[in-house]
Amino acid sequence: MIEEKNNIQVQIQELETDLQAFEQHYQLSSEDFHHQFKTGQLGDDVDFVEWSACYQMWLNLQKRLTLK
Repeated sequence: MIEEKNNIQVQIQELETDLQAFEQHYQLSSEDFHHQFKTGQLGDDVDFVEWSACYQMWLNLQKRLTLK
């Protein structure tokens, strides 16, 4: 249980590094980006698809962490 929680935290940190890189490059928070992406305001650039996937994984891991 503790090991799984630690693994989740490591994954979250790795994703946060990726998310920060996207946020700095595009000068947009991941939350704002995700809303705009989901509502079709940004198109389907490869970076945006990857950013969306990273953000979704981050959200899912956050949920899993709170359930532990």
